Amino acid sequence: MATVDVLLFRGVKTCYSYSYLGDDSLIGKTVEVPLGRAKAKGLIVKQTNEESDSLKCVLDIDETKPLVPTCLIDLMIWFAEYYQCTPYKAYQTIVGNKKFREVPPTENTTITPPDYDLNQEQKEALAGILHAPESFKEFYLHGVTGSGKTEVYMRVATHLLEQNKRTLILVPEIALTPQYTDIFKHRFGDVISVIHSGLTPKQRDIEWNRILNGKASIVIGPRSAIFTPLDTIGAVIIDEEHEPSYKQENHPRYDTHTVAKFRAQYHDCWLVYASATPRIETYYAAQNRMSLLELPNRVNNTPLPRVRLVDMAEAYRHGEGGIISKDLEQEIATRLEKKEKVIILINRRGFSTYVSCQKCGTVHCCDQCGLSYTYHDDKSFRCHRCGVLTGVTHTCKKCNSPRLAFTGVGIQKVVLELQRSFGDAHIVRLDKDTAKTTKQLSKLLDEFKSEGDILVGTQLIAKGHHIESVTLVGVIGIDTVLNMPDFRSSERTYQLLSQVAGRAGRGKIQGDVIIQTSQPEHPIMSYVLKHDYAGFYHMECTYRKELSYPPYGSLIHIILSTKNKKELQTYAFELKTALSRYQEEMDFAFRFIGPKAAPIDMIRQHHRWDVVIKCDTAVMAELKDKLLTLPLPPKHLRLILDYDPYTLL
Repeated sequence: MATVDVLLFRGVKTCYSYSYLGDDSLIGKTVEVPLGRAKAKGLIVKQTNEESDSLKCVLDIDETKPLVPTCLIDLMIWFAEYYQCTPYKAYQTIVGNKKFREVPPTENTTITPPDYDLNQEQKEALAGILHAPESFKEFYLHGVTGSGKTEVYMRVATHLLEQNKRTLILVPEIALTPQYTDIFKHRFGDVISVIHSGLTPKQRDIEWNRILNGKASIVIGPRSAIFTPLDTIGAVIIDEEHEPSYKQENHPRYDTHTVAKFRAQYHDCWLVYASATPRIETYYAAQNRMSLLELPNRVNNTPLPRVRLVDMAEAYRHGEGGIISKDLEQEIATRLEKKEKVIILINRRGFSTYVSCQKCGTVHCCDQCGLSYTYHDDKSFRCHRCGVLTGVTHTCKKCNSPRLAFTGVGIQKVVLELQRSFGDAHIVRLDKDTAKTTKQLSKLLDEFKSEGDILVGTQLIAKGHHIESVTLVGVIGIDTVLNMPDFRSSERTYQLLSQVAGRAGRGKIQGDVIIQTSQPEHPIMSYVLKHDYAGFYHMECTYRKELSYPPYGSLIHIILSTKNKKELQTYAFELKTALSRYQEEMDFAFRFIGPKAAPIDMIRQHHRWDVVIKCDTAVMAELKDKLLTLPLPPKHLRLILDYDPYTLL
């Protein structure tokens, strides 16, 4: 007889103990156990030889569920404690509803050697990793766009394969996985596993079982791939580590960087962060505790693109009223004549982003959150915050005047403008409305590569695409990102502009970038023009240090959400009282702002207030324990604790 601890598939805060009448190990197996007068499923997370007559017995073992390895069990236990969620929520996040699946045989395990040599900078970066002890160590691979970071990853993976170790490569978006799949499968054959939410449940189960059974030595995927059942890991690589998609924005609000560091420490392996435009916090850590590896030049020695600004306020004063400036229009025409390709970034979906009455001025807004509706050319109004979709009306809901004006610039309007100016050009549009699946995205990219002239897209087009015939990038509407009421708005703008600029001139011809903005004098623009990340980093650090933002302190974002505004205000007072008491008990080791209306103060008819807490990283653990004792909110009020938030909206 043995005693086992069971992680119950229920919203309880702890594991329960049961007895088991057998000698074999059950750790990692799914079982059925009695719970009160009912039965419940659960996962065995611990087993001892202790005997107890007072414990109820395990009833049954579910053989349809795969054995969960110890490394994931330990990850769940840490995850539940760190992110203050129930063990079952940790299980749902890390394992979910996986089933046992037969794994098809691996056919091609041949590694195709690369047909070119690394340049000197790549060799030095690779040596910096491979010559390190094979134990936990953090590296930052800081390389400009087109500097060959992916080839360094593949050489690291090749080295680890020779050591019978496995590599986990994280990418920021599902959108990047098709091109990664092609590149890595060409080199490594069928030892690659690509896992992401775009797969069917059955496909995900098969890939998960392949990884569990050791049939995949290199795993590639977005944020959730950090939870794959890899063991004997030699390296975890976070590509484009600056991307906000690495932060989960619903419960549990985990940061992939934090989870990746836990896994790398647990498996005693290398952790490699990489980007041309690092997160401020990660680059700060790279300066202080990591091994910093630099790739300052492109692989083919083509210079970075020339960048220039078009002052749209000045253009309007001189009578230019179009979406596309004369400067950008002329450059597009020149590239098309030369049979070169063009990318246009517009950070807005839809046709018109602002709908208002010309008579009374009323803005046509979403009833559930107050955000202005976006007009789409499929004759619909959509709220891109709540997901509400409604039919088009031309009548003002306040004064009944049939004079609604459709203003603002969305991607559909940009495409129409380009079609008017360049009727013979093959224009490809890429956003979340045209590319709802990975397959659709790949098809559109292939269409642009083979026969397209102009690719118009949202942020999806700024991420990692390598198309050598693109020599011009135009940016429209960047001011909307720059003016977001968030402490990272400058950082996000610099990253987006630098990343999309990096799509130009990746072949033999130097590229050009034209940025349309009404704020050409904004401080970050001078750094974008010079591709000067170091200058931007030092400017941003000065601002962050003065205001105690990361990396000079840690943040906790508390969000209150409910339909009942009076109930919200009452609880907010209780919350403020409790936080003030904690301040005194901790000798004012932290400070807080709020409670107050959040920058986005309503979503889906729920009012939102927030509190921003700033503290020294050293007291974060103590403060998290304090926050567990906050007053319980009313039944219909949601209290969200977001540790190390990536946005404060």
